[in-house]
Amino acid sequence: MDANKFAAIGRKQGQVLSEFQILLDYVTQVKPRIGKKTFQLSSTSLLDLNKRLSKSLHLDLRKPQPRSFPHINALYLLFKSSGLASYTYEDNNLYLKLDSAALKKWKELSDFDKYFNLLSSWLGNGHPEIICEERLLPQSNHFLLDFYFKTLKNGLSGTYIEVHKLEAIRAEVGIYQVALLEMFNMVSIEDNNHQVSKQWNIKKIYTTEWGNLIFSLFEDFCHKTKFVQAENYQLQVRGMFKEMFSGFKADLAIIPQNIYDKGSFIFRIDTEQTWKRIQIPVHFTGLDFGQCIAEAFDLDTESSFILKAKNRFGYWDEYVHPGLGAAVVRDADDYAVGSICPNPGTNLVLEYSGGGGLHFELFCEEYLPKYELKERILETKPFFAQYTHSTKK
Repeated sequence: MDANKFAAIGRKQGQVLSEFQILLDYVTQVKPRIGKKTFQLSSTSLLDLNKRLSKSLHLDLRKPQPRSFPHINALYLLFKSSGLASYTYEDNNLYLKLDSAALKKWKELSDFDKYFNLLSSWLGNGHPEIICEERLLPQSNHFLLDFYFKTLKNGLSGTYIEVHKLEAIRAEVGIYQVALLEMFNMVSIEDNNHQVSKQWNIKKIYTTEWGNLIFSLFEDFCHKTKFVQAENYQLQVRGMFKEMFSGFKADLAIIPQNIYDKGSFIFRIDTEQTWKRIQIPVHFTGLDFGQCIAEAFDLDTESSFILKAKNRFGYWDEYVHPGLGAAVVRDADDYAVGSICPNPGTNLVLEYSGGGGLHFELFCEEYLPKYELKERILETKPFFAQYTHSTKK
């Protein structure tokens, strides 16, 4: 299919571009605050953004959560997986923003290219962890394909889809995937959207001719392609669509994350009993990093560990101690801290195999450009020192 035929079909290709632009405008105008651990939008932002979408849900909820708004979750997954999203850490808070280099490239793309870049981001880099759906398997595209061809093609309808069926969808692929299917015009949905309820009340879901075409191509691609690291997989998905659709020419290039080659990071490490602030030079390897933290907490520095860091897309990258074997994707001794940690505001987790399987949560508070030769423990306090207690007599 060429660009002219795509333009002729026009908005039949779904509302993904118009809805996605609403999210981009919202982030530009509001610069919303996001959770420091989850990186998800706040309840206030969810309610505000929901009002702006053409598919606004009328929900009666005491504590709105991202999962309650499948269309926002779907758009947020596209925003993060496409590389357009970034964040800044200011005044002890994280704020969402647009990556300026990626945004400049996005504005140069045609609607045809935008559509297929977002489609490639979803199918090639749409990791469930981006929207805190860790219970779903990473890159579980075969579940999505089964859901489309076996569940939806056989029909899913009723006066409304029963709760147990929605729960099954939520457990299998996530309701946000249904929203993505709708926005990309892979399915047509009838719902009771005008009624106030606790969730998106779906009545009927129908597959479309366009969805059948795209998923037939994608199914064939999945059978032929061996999964590689997520970013490379996304490039392979793009390549497949470029071969099939001649109008798809320009990429929304994945901008490499920051790599710090000098200076140091300050990390805060929390345990049940205490917390520490430690300064780590960026030239230290992941292996050095794990050994420094072990030493700071009086652990065996030879203990094996897995270091997890949230990357710029919002899912976990794992760096593994060399002693755990050579078959791992990333050896912790091959990566410097300056490449593992993309920015201040990044969450990290250290899991040690020794000492009863200790688990440390770390938060990168600050980057200091001054060169440091070795690590330093800056501060140590028991957890109760954060709080003041008063008693009434």
